[in-house]
Amino acid sequence: MRITQCREKCNKFSRDGQIEVRAGMEQPEETAALRELAERLLGALIPFGARNPERPQIYVGAVPPDLPLEISVPEGGRIVGSLLHERGAAPGRFAAGPVADVVLDVPGEAEEVYEVYDREFGRLGWPAPPGGKIPRFGGFEVSRLPPSRSYCQSTSGPWASVRVLSTEGGISDVRIHVDGSGPGPCAAPAHIPPGAGLLPPLSAPPGVLMEPLSGGGGSGVWSSTALATTTVGCVELEAHFFRQFETDGWIQRERGSNGPLAWSTWSSPSYEGWQAVLLVAEEPGENKRLLHARAELSSRSVGGAAGWVSSVPASWAGQVSLTRRFHPLA
Repeated sequence: MRITQCREKCNKFSRDGQIEVRAGMEQPEETAALRELAERLLGALIPFGARNPERPQIYVGAVPPDLPLEISVPEGGRIVGSLLHERGAAPGRFAAGPVADVVLDVPGEAEEVYEVYDREFGRLGWPAPPGGKIPRFGGFEVSRLPPSRSYCQSTSGPWASVRVLSTEGGISDVRIHVDGSGPGPCAAPAHIPPGAGLLPPLSAPPGVLMEPLSGGGGSGVWSSTALATTTVGCVELEAHFFRQFETDGWIQRERGSNGPLAWSTWSSPSYEGWQAVLLVAEEPGENKRLLHARAELSSRSVGGAAGWVSSVPASWAGQVSLTRRFHPLA
């Protein structure tokens, strides 16, 4: 597949050779007004101040100038447009630099597109991050975006990522993120505490709104708590997440339900001593379900305030304590 490098403008790949605008917006002044409106709306989503001193800018059918990377467009593809904002410095976190997201249409299925960009970034001298795949942390997820692949100019940045959102009619919706404000995933891998990635990524069933409430851990305990809004009952909802634990390789130990509570306990075949609990409970309010997943080393105390019950929200206390008495983790 032939690759074309694009600086600022790459309209020759548009389907009709023209930059597409909505009907009734063909005049340049109206197009400029539409762009200004979009930039101001986006400005409300990307905070100004020290991190973002300038308003975001939209480039229709083009890429921003002076990016640290030339955007490559495979033959038959096109650049739909780009969003650029200048990230200001935040001491200890970010350096000042451009951050851009480029939207492309690229022919081919997702895996084909990823292979094309793997080769192209390799040719440009942008390898994958050191240490390979970025560690996951698991738990309840608001949404599950398709996986992305990252590339590094150096361990101090800049870096880029490629993500295929969807494919329809043989054309993939591709997003290239270019970040010149820091090392991102290119920095030397940090120490990952034991158990940090043991909980599986837990995605909601279709149509279920899920809001994360808390998550994290350390010292042999990792947990994730979320609130779901749905008419799906606790038993059915637990069964959905149960399958994700199974797919991730966890081994079921106990399982049951008691009125407004459904639960299951698990052990890890790959990491000795690690066990987990999955809880789904009805919560006050219309169609509310509280979700809790927790992984813990069995050598820790799991009774009373020191155990896993201590991290479950207070509204569960009676139900969870009763379940804990008959179905302990250890």
